[in-house]
Amino acid sequence: MSALDLNDDCWTTLLAFLAHISIDELLKCGTLNRRFKNLVDTHPLWTFVGKTLKIEPPKPRASGNETWKSLILQMGGTFCERCFQHMAPGGLGELHRFSYRQPVVLVCYGCGYTHKQQQEELFRRRRKERLLREIGNLPIFQGCNSARIFEADIAHMPGKVTSWLHDGPDINLAPKMALEFGALAGRRAVVKEMCAELSQRSEIQTWVLTGVGNIQQIAQYIRDRGNRQEEVNRRFPELADEFKVEWWVDCGLGDIGQIVHTLQQQKGRKRDLESKLNVFGLRSSMDSYVCETHINDGIGDVDEIVTGMREMDWFRRCTRYESLRYVENTGSYHGRGRGVHIDVEVGKKLALDQWVQTSLRQYTEAKTVADICQHLQPSEIPPQFLHAKLEERIRSTSNVAAQQATTSHR
Repeated sequence: MSALDLNDDCWTTLLAFLAHISIDELLKCGTLNRRFKNLVDTHPLWTFVGKTLKIEPPKPRASGNETWKSLILQMGGTFCERCFQHMAPGGLGELHRFSYRQPVVLVCYGCGYTHKQQQEELFRRRRKERLLREIGNLPIFQGCNSARIFEADIAHMPGKVTSWLHDGPDINLAPKMALEFGALAGRRAVVKEMCAELSQRSEIQTWVLTGVGNIQQIAQYIRDRGNRQEEVNRRFPELADEFKVEWWVDCGLGDIGQIVHTLQQQKGRKRDLESKLNVFGLRSSMDSYVCETHINDGIGDVDEIVTGMREMDWFRRCTRYESLRYVENTGSYHGRGRGVHIDVEVGKKLALDQWVQTSLRQYTEAKTVADICQHLQPSEIPPQFLHAKLEERIRSTSNVAAQQATTSHR
């Protein structure tokens, strides 16, 4: 028994369900032959469709020649594809920049589905169907199930293909999108044949999506990098996170033995410097140019660096060095006009002079640095190597004070 052997009642029911999907498709069925024309034009079919869609019945014939079919066709096929309810004006759409009237949006009161969304879904299905046909016509997919291949690779599709599927303005771009999809599938097949074990690497996936580069070189680079990483993990596991070691793993330039030797020397210099600074309660600072160059390049003597760090620590804690080191420019300074710049030596000299004057004013009986240190906390006492400079400034300050007192007596 074939489908054509069904009676008219069965066909009427089937055509009624077809009307829920598309009125245009129902009218096309009426052009097949005389039997389907009579079935499509029958009054019971349109009555069943109208009552199912909950449309207001037509008015009596006395007031006009209105029928179920004419009512449904006047609605222009605006039926919801989700719940098969009639769409009615229910909201305002986006106001066009050149329009004085805001368009009315057709909304299904059954599920809230808008006519615009329905049209977008329809166009999206048409683009997908056209793309599937074009994919099936490609030589690489001859004899294959293009729909199954499409569903399997949709997640790995190039961005422009997915954007065209979603809201592509021109359906005639389907052949071009099919070529893009075919090229993607071809590259995936190449990866599966040449380097299946590397298919999840980001470099391989980027090549599959874009096709930029040589897959053999990319795969060889990944394998070489893996070999270098294994060598580092086997020989120097404690240095695997160092930047220079990671750089060697990525590019392979240089000798790993020499790189590791340099890192070990840097770690040794840093450990020696920190141990000597810890004696005085200090720590190395990588934002210090002296510490950085000594640790990285071995420039400078450790004892001299520790002495300088102690000196600067005392200046910053116990004097106004931070504010006194800014010196006003006397003229153009590096082409920026007048302003201020930092002068370390001038700042130290001014800080020592002010510290001596403040201490002598506060401790009037003090005559030497040792006398001043008796009144200070241990952390405020200046380092021993600064005592000679401080003694010289105390003597000069005392001499100036004595000369001023003699002048005032005269």
